[in-house]
Amino acid sequence: MPILNRSGQISHGQDGYGAFINNVKVADGDNPHWYNQITLVYQHIGVDGTYLALYDTLLSPPVVAQIHPTGAVRIYASGFGQYAAWSPGVGTWAWDGWTTPGVLTDMGPDAAIAYIDGSGTHVREKTGTEWLLTDSNTASDVRLLGEGRAIWVDGGTLKTVGLPTLKVLAGQLRRPEAVVIDNKWWVEYFIEATGETVIHPFDSFDGYQLGPQIRSDMNVLEGTGTIRFAWGTSDHEEAGTIFYRDILTLPMPGPPGTGVIPAEPTVPLAPPGTPTVTIPGLAPTGTAVSSDGSMTLTSTATFGVAAAAEELVMLPIDIFPAYPSESGHGRIVHPILGAFDYEVKPDEWVNIDADAIIPPVWASSRTLTSAANVLWQGHLRDVVVEERWKALGGLAMPITQLRMLLAIWTSPMDPDVGYVHWFPNYITQVGFKVLPLQLSAGGQGIEFDDVVNYKDEHGEPIGWITAPVTFQLKLVERL
Repeated sequence: MPILNRSGQISHGQDGYGAFINNVKVADGDNPHWYNQITLVYQHIGVDGTYLALYDTLLSPPVVAQIHPTGAVRIYASGFGQYAAWSPGVGTWAWDGWTTPGVLTDMGPDAAIAYIDGSGTHVREKTGTEWLLTDSNTASDVRLLGEGRAIWVDGGTLKTVGLPTLKVLAGQLRRPEAVVIDNKWWVEYFIEATGETVIHPFDSFDGYQLGPQIRSDMNVLEGTGTIRFAWGTSDHEEAGTIFYRDILTLPMPGPPGTGVIPAEPTVPLAPPGTPTVTIPGLAPTGTAVSSDGSMTLTSTATFGVAAAAEELVMLPIDIFPAYPSESGHGRIVHPILGAFDYEVKPDEWVNIDADAIIPPVWASSRTLTSAANVLWQGHLRDVVVEERWKALGGLAMPITQLRMLLAIWTSPMDPDVGYVHWFPNYITQVGFKVLPLQLSAGGQGIEFDDVVNYKDEHGEPIGWITAPVTFQLKLVERL
């Protein structure tokens, strides 16, 4: 089916007809998915054989890089630099070397993998833990949405896990998808009886009706309130058969001097008397439990209430400390440049642990006889974090990592368009929208020496930065 990335680009192509982007053929093969925002992973088919390959859309002339010697019938990717593939007789394999004889059914944006192995449909998280999505072996159209959330079909019935309560039209349904805009979840699905596709909020049947499609996908255009819906009119998804429609679900400011662009009007999809189904929100079941050392503390204290000395109020307070969780070396995502996973994690980090460390704000002003002191809770936007690579042993980070950080720092984004997304997954699973403030190597500025020019026997760069590196980021909001 056509696959949308967060920038609205559409990859498509099946049955050996080619790998396409926006109705333009870019490579021989099929089944392209967005490996990251600028790179496709697809099955290459050519005179040099059939294999899995990467295609960088920004390189000129284009370069096809083999990443696995075997072709694949099914390929899925996270959009953040991970992939999984399946081939009959071979099984399922992933970017990190994990394999299973089970049949691959999807990959989520957090690199979780769904597969069926005869005992049910399972989800393998990026950390390696696994949980049971359903004990059914007939689950289809599985869509993993990240953070333990999923939507799928079994026997024509829509099912969800980790999502809010969902209302859908009754009947045999297929090809569900769900996205969230401004904390509001939207669902899309195909209705067998009518051949129509509908999009509407989880809690309302006032939505949008689309015509019949063979295969479809939807995604939110990053930094906007727009849902882009893409569909194909051919099983082969060749050039000229892919179309899209943008649905503005929130009022958005227009170009200067034009005012506000109103949201696209909805239509009632379920007139009175139309049969509907309510799908309750359920937490993931069968989640693997690991011993992470967390604990619950209970604390009881007595507080005196000012101006009410005649009464003391006893407040028992349960304290639940946040516990750090490590799952990577760090990741940063630029809306234009794409995603980058740190090759080397920082040696030190400031103002971030299991979550951002937000100091309280203290203010004091003099009065005639004393001082007035005020203390209130700080705000996330007051926090500036630092990542430090200390050049232990004389090496700080690969030059490839520094050049990516340098490109992100020197390519600032207009906040009206989007933010850089930062994931310090070497200490927490929380992500943030950030503003890169400063990058330095060796003190002020960027200091290089000839070690950055080292290459291996094949001429590939293997240089390193020998000076300590510091990267400052201002937090804007949590993701």
